Amino acid sequence: MLRREPHVERLDEPLLARALRRLAIHALRFTPNVSVESPDGLWLDITGCVHLFKDEATLAHHVVRMFNRMGLVTWVAIAPWYGAAWGLARFGLKPICIVDRAHLRHATSTLPLCALRLPVDVLNALNEVGIETIEHLLAVPRAELARRYGLEVLRRLDQAFGRERELQTPIRVRPPLTINRAFAGPTDRLETIQLCAEQLISIVCQRLEQRGAGCRELLLVLTRSDLAPLDLQARSSKPTRDTRHWITLLRPRLERAHLGYGVEALTLTAGGIRTLRHEQIVQWCSDDSPATSDDLTRLADTLMSRLGAQSVRRIYERESHLPERAFAFVSVENGLDIRLPSVQSPPVERPSLLLPSPMPIRVSFLFPEGPIGSVDHEGVGRRVLSCIGPERICGEWWHRDRFVRDYYRLQTDDGAWLWIFRELTLARWFLHGEWA
Repeated sequence: MLRREPHVERLDEPLLARALRRLAIHALRFTPNVSVESPDGLWLDITGCVHLFKDEATLAHHVVRMFNRMGLVTWVAIAPWYGAAWGLARFGLKPICIVDRAHLRHATSTLPLCALRLPVDVLNALNEVGIETIEHLLAVPRAELARRYGLEVLRRLDQAFGRERELQTPIRVRPPLTINRAFAGPTDRLETIQLCAEQLISIVCQRLEQRGAGCRELLLVLTRSDLAPLDLQARSSKPTRDTRHWITLLRPRLERAHLGYGVEALTLTAGGIRTLRHEQIVQWCSDDSPATSDDLTRLADTLMSRLGAQSVRRIYERESHLPERAFAFVSVENGLDIRLPSVQSPPVERPSLLLPSPMPIRVSFLFPEGPIGSVDHEGVGRRVLSCIGPERICGEWWHRDRFVRDYYRLQTDDGAWLWIFRELTLARWFLHGEWA
């Protein structure tokens, strides 16, 4: 019986913080004041926003429904104060809990002391004397609590019941970088429209440089006099603020655009804005220097613009022992990452040509359990001159189809080097690759 050991990984705190910020941006549709409460929560200050959703219960159901569509289990608590809402959302008995000021003490009395966000040493000290709930804590005089357990206990109690303010830092989302340019009248001159678009791109790139950022997407909207607005979109495989590069990507789309009876205005919007790292400018470079990251990005974007997003792909390494599972083709539209993998592949001999799927072959031995004498592939027999192997490769334990293969390198009489393997479970032979 195969026993599966538990797999534990270190918590990626920066990744979790970025995910919470993205969720907070989604929650801005309910209130303009949303704060991130690390490590697993969001603060939503709904003061003055409840009437937009009829009542608090309807608003809470909207919040739960939005996060459920994302595949997240959500517990929502609406209370007059942040501290009370924090405890009810994590230790309450209902996924949606709404409490007003009149019933706040009754609703929080049965909550454990963990709901007050007290330090672990204070919780242990209180539990030793039998104080386990907020109701027990409220029965102790405040002077005794401060003298025995410190002022932190009183501060958390006051925050839960509104006797002390708790400040939050809402997230701030920059407005989209948008520039408009209107003509004196409709024009169908392509040269004029292209010149105006290039000026807008130049202004956008200058503003991105002031921010120390780049963008992955530019949307040019043509406001036509007799037709609906036309959207022309250009995407880059990684954030950039290169003016010439964006002009190269947008020019083919603009040349094929239907202008109608004339264009009245142009609107350019930058999307996917990301901060760029500062790079040292190279003063001297030789002609035989290798291509840089920016050169590969421009090449990929140009090919993708002319051939289509799905026609330009890159190889992405995956952790797998089986050769056909060790890589995958990913569209460059998802990003061009030319960095080396974090885990380097072992220095093993692999063929230069790997077949998309192994092809069955017939193998003949010189004598039983002896060396391979010949192979027969698609009716063509080849005599084997030399053989190296076997090299055993097994599939991953978490896959149901766990293969066990013995690979061999063969040199045939026609000078070819073949990579074949024997599937031990099926007791069959396959051709998997060939050295060029």
